[in-house]
Order: sequence, then structure tokens, then C-alpha cells
Amino acid sequence: MPPEYFRGLNYILNEQPDQAIEIFSRLLDHGAETVELHLAVGNLFRRRGEVDRAIRVHQQLLTHSGISDSQRHSALLELGDDYVRAGLLDRAEQLLQELLQLDPSNQAGLALLRDVYQQEKDWARALEVAQRLAASGHDDMNAVIAHYHCELAESALSRRDFVVAQTHIAQALQADPQCVRASFVEGRLRFDEGEHEAALVAYERLLKQDPSYVGEVIERMAECLYKQGKADGVADYLLALLRRYPSGQAALVVTHLLKQQHSEHDSAVFLAHFLSRTPSLQGLLTLVDLSVASATAESRDTFRVAKSVLERVIEQQPAYRCRLCGFSGKVLHWQCPSCKNWNSVRPVEITGLDIRC
Repeated sequence: MPPEYFRGLNYILNEQPDQAIEIFSRLLDHGAETVELHLAVGNLFRRRGEVDRAIRVHQQLLTHSGISDSQRHSALLELGDDYVRAGLLDRAEQLLQELLQLDPSNQAGLALLRDVYQQEKDWARALEVAQRLAASGHDDMNAVIAHYHCELAESALSRRDFVVAQTHIAQALQADPQCVRASFVEGRLRFDEGEHEAALVAYERLLKQDPSYVGEVIERMAECLYKQGKADGVADYLLALLRRYPSGQAALVVTHLLKQQHSEHDSAVFLAHFLSRTPSLQGLLTLVDLSVASATAESRDTFRVAKSVLERVIEQQPAYRCRLCGFSGKVLHWQCPSCKNWNSVRPVEITGLDIRC
């Protein structure tokens, strides 16, 4: 390598990137090593958050006539990544389309283009690219494909296009038979269509796929039975369901039902028995609330204080948490807003066991 190569490295080490870029640009004609160096320097800038400089480096490389086809493909990919990081999604899409015309099987380009369409919420195109990735042997695409079908199903549901929605749900379950979201959306679809028995079947399938979602659907499952004229069997059905899938949120639905059908005392006895085996702060709050009505005048103030404290503690606790990155919140996201993984956010029981005073 010529001496200027080492001068350029020295500029990099001394935080003088502009001078380094100028030297490396003059070195492009010296062979493949300097092209690879350009790519590495651009990558370094991007990782440091200096996206404008990364774009300049990669654009300069693409204007050079002496690089090989594979090097041009690498430069196109890196520049596309630069544009994505800069939020210039339309430019990134155009560049990646150009790359994939030259190299249709470029998995890194396909993955980046899928990310672009995902950010744009263009689910039809994201699905098409994900299917191309799956066909080329890319791992773990089935769950992603299922969620894209679910996005399209929910869009169809908002337009009241039940036929298209059902088609996408079926395709989601075909791609990933364990897709909880597909069963969730199908339950909603069937319920809206008045097919309450079919909705109940979809929700029961969901619980077999992942029992942790029982609190999300148990109330709607009870509604399905009511709509079918089976009000007398709702309590027994929900109690059997709770024995199979213990959940504090589900227990609250049963408690409310017992209060309606029997008495506050019966519902409080049931809830106290459940909490002795499955701790839940929300359940404890409900039990305190039930106890206020039957408490003496002297003890009501104590119960009200306990209720106020529990409400403040529960307000600070997340209802959902990502099992991969730890993101937590009050709203269920099928795609984690933090790490962008699909199907990683799960409901969490607020037990109070991890609270420190």
C-alpha cells in the first residue's frame, strides 16, 4: 500500500474524517483493498451516527468506474442502509430495488428492503419480500409472514371486508400454526359476523397456542356464550377455563360474574381462595373493594387507604413486557416498539412479588 494509506488511517484515528475521506478517494485506483477500506470507513461513520459522512463515502465509491460488480453491489447495499438510518426511506427503496435487479438473491438487500416496507407499513410489499426471503432459505420468516397477513386482515376488517380478512387469517395460520394474533383476529372477525360459536373456537385455539393471553380473551369468550343463549352455563365454563389457565385477569371476570349471579360475599370468597394460590395485585384490589361494602364503619377507612395504595402501585406496573429486550408498557404491541421483534411482547401478571419497599 502507498504511504498515503497510512496517512488516511492516521487521520481516522485522530478524529479527522474529512481529511481521511479525501485521501482514501485518491487511493481508489490502487485496488480492491482500498474499495474495501471505503466500505469499512463508511460503516464506521454510520455506526457512530455520522450518517451524512457515511453517505458521502458510499456515494463517492459508486461514482468510481473501476470497482467490480460485487463491490458495486456492496456499495449499493451500504448506501441503502445509510438512507434507512437517515430516514430517507424512498431513496433507500429505490436504491435497494436497483440492487435487487442486479442481484435478485441478495439476502441482505431483501432484508433491508423488508425493513423499509415495514417502517412504511406497506404490509403487502413487506409480505412479498418476506416470502422471497423465505424461498431463498432465510430462517425464521414464517412468524413474520403470519404477522404481515394479520396486518392485512386487520386492515380488511376495518373496511368490513370479511372475505379478504378471513383469507389472510387462513394464510397466517398456514404460515405459522402457533400464531396467537391470527386466532385473536379471527375471534374478532367471527364475533363481528355474528358467528359466536366459531369465535369461541378461535379463542379456545388461541389459549392452546399461548395460555398467557387468557386475560385478553376471557371476557369476549363469556360474551360468545351469552350471545348463543347459554347464560346458565357461563359460570361453570369460565371456572373450568380458569382451572386450566390460571390468570388474575381472568379471575376478575369470574368474580364479576359471581357477583352478578350470586352475591358479593360469594364472589369475595371465590376470589380470596384464588388469590391464596395465584397472587395478583389487581385481584387483591378487587377483594379490598368487595370488602368495603360489608365492613364496619370503623374499618372502612382502613380499607379505603389500602385500596388507594394498591391503585397507585398497580398504576406503576406494566401490563405487557417484551421477553427479548425487556420493553414494558400498558398496551399490547404485536411488534415490540423497542427491539422491533414480532410476537415477543407478552401479558404479565401484576403479582407484587417483585416489589421492594
